[in-house]
Amino acid sequence: MQRRLGDRNPELDGHSAGAAVRSGDVDILMRHAKHAERRENAGNRAGRLAPHIPATRHETPLNRLERLPRFGVVVGSDLRDRRSQEGDRVARRRRRLKRSGDRNRGHRRRRRSQQKRESEPSQHAYKTGLDDSLCRLRRPGHRRSVAAVTPRRRGYDRRVPTAHYDGVAAWYDEHLVPKPDLVDVVRRLAGPGPGRCLDLCCGTGFHLATLHELGWTLTGIDISEDQLSRARERAGDFAELLHGDAGALPFADGEFDLVFSTFTHTDVDDFGAVVKEAVRVLAPEGRVVYVGPHPCFVGPHSRFVAALGIPELHRGYVDRGRYTEAVGISPTGLRAKVGAVHLPLGDLLQTFLRAGLRIEAFEEPVCAPREYPHWLALRAAR
Repeated sequence: MQRRLGDRNPELDGHSAGAAVRSGDVDILMRHAKHAERRENAGNRAGRLAPHIPATRHETPLNRLERLPRFGVVVGSDLRDRRSQEGDRVARRRRRLKRSGDRNRGHRRRRRSQQKRESEPSQHAYKTGLDDSLCRLRRPGHRRSVAAVTPRRRGYDRRVPTAHYDGVAAWYDEHLVPKPDLVDVVRRLAGPGPGRCLDLCCGTGFHLATLHELGWTLTGIDISEDQLSRARERAGDFAELLHGDAGALPFADGEFDLVFSTFTHTDVDDFGAVVKEAVRVLAPEGRVVYVGPHPCFVGPHSRFVAALGIPELHRGYVDRGRYTEAVGISPTGLRAKVGAVHLPLGDLLQTFLRAGLRIEAFEEPVCAPREYPHWLALRAAR
């Protein structure tokens, strides 16, 4: 059976039986329960004498929630009184405060651990002799933690590069000697010295003699020790040859007037990093000369054996990355031995532009008796 508004709530003991109030009056009585005079005025405004309500302690936001109303209000079929609603709200608020407190304690604990690790030198500084500023720890504090030794200041983490040409340097030196037409393009785009020239990924040093004849002071770098040993035999004492990664050059900024590289983008997994390093070591007025396979006709999608005849094109031109099996790999060619990396032509050119270079010259030589270009060449400057 439903009760009318103002009827006595049998669940609440110790109160007057005939107190008829409205919901708004309940709030008024609760708000002014501390003062007897206001309590009386509130009852008069309701039209009846308010029941005696004992004075309460000083009211705060928390005990206002905890203090339960003295009158039950039933509207229609709603059987929940104000007392149970207020109790539920207090319980919910306490649960929220507990959860947030647990989260805050966990966050503070993790923050203190992180600050302690950052303030103390890591074990890798003692074991490897590397400064912490040059390392980035992975899984710090774990017994199997590792340190990536790429300098942080360059903004990226790199894997240790693989020397794909170790073991095939003799075959490479015998079968891939550059033709005269390629040497002529190198002479024209590089131009005469003097100045410092970096042969980036110099390999067996095919072009060191040509650059030396043009008057350049030469430095070469490559990741393959096998190829560098043949380059040292070819260069003698007119070139300084170093073993190193083209994506992390051991040179100062702006050290070279010319950065020269051939057939590189098909051998490195991150050609963008190589070009950025080339720009970093390039002098403000320096130039970059690059010669490499033509991506439109040399790649996983193109059957172009020995660059003779008409290339037979298949699917896969837009596939980027390293490949070891494709229709474009001849079983007796270089790529069957070392694999290759494919970049579409647009991506290749954008790599130079994104590094801050301006392309001054671009060539697609078609050398007799060929009918299609096998390689391309470009010169770029800041």
